[in-house]
Amino acid sequence: MLQPDLPTILILRHSAREEPSEMEKILKAPLTESGRQGAEEFGQKLPSTWSYTLHSSPVGRCKDTATHIQKGLETNQIEVKNKGIMDNLHYITVDPIPFMQIFSQEGMAFLRKRMDGQFPTNIIEPAINVAQRAAKEIKSHFTSQDPNNLNVYVTHDFQTILFLYFWGKIDAMTDWISYLNGFILQFSDSTLIFILNGKKIEVPYPDWWPNL
Repeated sequence: MLQPDLPTILILRHSAREEPSEMEKILKAPLTESGRQGAEEFGQKLPSTWSYTLHSSPVGRCKDTATHIQKGLETNQIEVKNKGIMDNLHYITVDPIPFMQIFSQEGMAFLRKRMDGQFPTNIIEPAINVAQRAAKEIKSHFTSQDPNNLNVYVTHDFQTILFLYFWGKIDAMTDWISYLNGFILQFSDSTLIFILNGKKIEVPYPDWWPNL
């Protein structure tokens, strides 16, 4: 399904985290023990045909997921570099107090409304800005990368869904993105090639992509 010799990346949600009862505590929720083990096993199962470069959101559970994936790769003597934090896998500009009020009130409806631009931009910046910033930084990685190296980006379910929506016009809200799931993305001359849940989806580049 993958096309050889095309720049390839993996966008991945972090491993299993604790489930706090209060919405406000989700940001700091750490990995569970099974989450740490699962991330290491994920690393052990990655193919040895690539070397790997890991990037993660600054949130602790994403950094820990990347660390445990690295351990799994190293168990199999696979070359891996951990580049550490990539802010654009998480960062958004918000007005903190009204943002948390909206986030707590909306729950799982928050992301759909955010992607549809239903919140004031002085409280939450437009979601497409987040998608474009991440794309710009990722683009700088794959344009210079070794074709035998796979960049892995450990982020969150919201960001993964947002990237699919604004990069590929792919709506992943129904199936959601489970722990240690995400999508592979390949870059051809004229199209973006997504591998999502075992399906190949090929779409033209967004009109803003060449200007990043």
